[in-house]
Amino acid sequence: MTDDKRIGANLAEMGAEVRRGAGQPPAAAIRLRAEHQQRAWRTATAVLAAAAVLAVAIGAISVVRDSAAPQPAPATTETPSPKPWPEQTVTDPIAATDWTKAIIMLPRHDDCPSGRVRFTSGGDSARSSGWPQAWLEITSVRYGDVTGDGRPEAILSAGCKQDEEDSGDGQGQLLVVARDGNELRALGWVGPRGSLYPEYWVEDGVVFADVHPWHDGWPYTLGAAQAYRWTGSAFAAADASRYVGLARDVPVDLTPVAGRTGCPTPVLRFGPDGRASADGTTFDLEQPQMPDGLPHLVDLEGDGERRLLVAITCGRRADGGLGTSAVVVLEHSSGGFVALDAIRPPDGSSLALWEYSRGELRIGIAPEAGGPITYLRYAWNGERFEG
Repeated sequence: MTDDKRIGANLAEMGAEVRRGAGQPPAAAIRLRAEHQQRAWRTATAVLAAAAVLAVAIGAISVVRDSAAPQPAPATTETPSPKPWPEQTVTDPIAATDWTKAIIMLPRHDDCPSGRVRFTSGGDSARSSGWPQAWLEITSVRYGDVTGDGRPEAILSAGCKQDEEDSGDGQGQLLVVARDGNELRALGWVGPRGSLYPEYWVEDGVVFADVHPWHDGWPYTLGAAQAYRWTGSAFAAADASRYVGLARDVPVDLTPVAGRTGCPTPVLRFGPDGRASADGTTFDLEQPQMPDGLPHLVDLEGDGERRLLVAITCGRRADGGLGTSAVVVLEHSSGGFVALDAIRPPDGSSLALWEYSRGELRIGIAPEAGGPITYLRYAWNGERFEG
């Protein structure tokens, strides 16, 4: 038998062993077998040739095995991108009003100017001259038809000051202004005086306000709204039951945000004191800013649907300090609320406040060791906030 035939026979025998399920022999075993079955005078060229043929044979078997059991491709999950905010252009001339140069006919209102009142610039507000002084917050004007005539009115946060030493605290309300030709006329002051109005809007011809008590106490439920309808001569309280807030024993389902709050995430029912207990943990609804000027009822997608932004805290410290807090997005569902998202401040920091505008949430955090507040930005993508 020639050397080539001996090599071929040896390789055939080894290939059969591989096909019978034996693993690839160690390199030392291959070398000993070759020395035993072939004479010493075998040339180096023949040995290299055998090794090359063996590698091809084993590689071919491996390819067959791999192709017989293909590995599934890893699953991928696409994260929605933040959506552009829908622009809602108001074409009525009232939207072009320069409030820092406006002359408004104001109705009689205790401790406020009335009649034709001229406003001038006052930074982020417009102010009347003399005392008492009226002021308008002009950076957050809302528009909507509240009289039913097909034309929008303007709704502004407003108030009055008595003199130079008066800060204006405890005077805040809403002022609804209509345009009659070239004249601006206030229909009336709206809402409890001395309160905070972080959010307000018009829905179905009704003025809704996310209003929080400050100087004058009145019954308030976190996340509830007040509503006012124009009667033709004044604003009267209207039905606001679509925004009931976190009333006593209303179920709040936190299970969808498990792992995002730093707390257990059960279904909670808060009592009249704003506290709930579950899984051996106490939760509370004390908000990080007092008085509470934080926006709670917010439109996340520009479609008019309001969700609830609240801080939920667990594990309050023995000294009364906040424990672990998270900003939770809640949606009204089946007689209660279900969590859509939650954002927890980074370790070593605490939740101080938040701001919201047109799909963007800015969370203010403060170092637990003390220091200035910094802001984290998040954009709503239709399912959750991205930061």
